[in-house]
Amino acid sequence: MSPLALMFQYQTGIPIGELVTLWYENIETPNYIHMQRMFRRDAREIVENTKSQDGDRQVYLTEAVKDNINAARRYQTKHGYDSNGFIFARGQAEYSKTDDGTRG
Repeated sequence: MSPLALMFQYQTGIPIGELVTLWYENIETPNYIHMQRMFRRDAREIVENTKSQDGDRQVYLTEAVKDNINAARRYQTKHGYDSNGFIFARGQAEYSKTDDGTRG
């Protein structure tokens, strides 16, 4: 999964703190992914905003990026990993949906 995540980051320019919080449900249209949260390493938590001054944003998905996402899904399926919806999780994701529908 790491090579796929690194290629995704290289191709999109998404910071690592946002990359690790991407869920399949963030793909709201075939060509865009909604960036709306980030992982804060100091507090070890996912926060519902990004450091960008623009706040939430849409990132365009090139064909190469879409291929990366599909490869991640195939890898998770092939190896029986439960990603809790995270795109680049391997095995049991440390963070999962909470009772209020957010992830924590």
